[in-house]
Amino acid sequence: MKYPLHILAALVGLTACSADEIEPSTVTTEVESALTERIGAISAEYSPGELSATFNAQFVRVRGISADQALSALDVWRPDPELALDACTVKAQPIFESTDDVQVELLDAGPIAIGSDFGQVQIQPRRLPDVDRVAGVVYGNESGFDVAPVTLPYEPGAAYRLAASGGEVGNIDVTLVAPDVPRIMNALEADDRLRVQNDLHLMWNAQSDATASLFLAITAADGTVMSCRLEDDGDFTLPSSLLEPFKSTRGAELTLRRVTMKDTDVDGLDRVRIVFGARDSLFLFW
Repeated sequence: MKYPLHILAALVGLTACSADEIEPSTVTTEVESALTERIGAISAEYSPGELSATFNAQFVRVRGISADQALSALDVWRPDPELALDACTVKAQPIFESTDDVQVELLDAGPIAIGSDFGQVQIQPRRLPDVDRVAGVVYGNESGFDVAPVTLPYEPGAAYRLAASGGEVGNIDVTLVAPDVPRIMNALEADDRLRVQNDLHLMWNAQSDATASLFLAITAADGTVMSCRLEDDGDFTLPSSLLEPFKSTRGAELTLRRVTMKDTDVDGLDRVRIVFGARDSLFLFW
């Protein structure tokens, strides 16, 4: 099993107490707080070079750490639609302190069916092995189990229905339209690497579809993440000063995602966000 249970287990008994801050006023720094939450996340994502979208879903009930921490450990990406256009936030790797009042329960929503004019697939819940203060089920994906990923042909503009009959949480039935695939147009080296010398000027194929949103993420190996919500007009510049947290690393992955998303009410959960989108990536180095 490749699933990052060791990461999730490491979070149990730990809660964030601080995070690094950076100076530029155009960037805010988030600090994870210990909360009691019940949230769900379902995502489908297409990557260039693939012929299909890959699906991921998790539903968590946590006490003593934030649900976002648990979802991050489970490799679930979530957009932040509350960001202003062309604004960014930087989240540093948190420092942790011990606590005994922590529990993570991964809830069963039953099999999740995804259907379109191009076929139908199901994501099956799988029971976790025994882990101290972590219990429940996970939904496998390409990084989750030694099995083939659950995929479905991706067609921009097509409608995809995601439905689950429910279990420990209520039923889900949502339809989303797949957005156009973003294509990063910067001059690249042969292996999709981009050397950053001063400011980072990013270019891509613009789209005026008001139903889709565009997000940028820069992730370093030390856990530092910059997240931005962008106007989908084809270009965006990050000044060199905002890239300071990444310059001391060996490099960072830049990912541009164009998504449609919907928040839905599900019995037994405080919030559920469903995201359908496509991404393009490159590796930054200095």
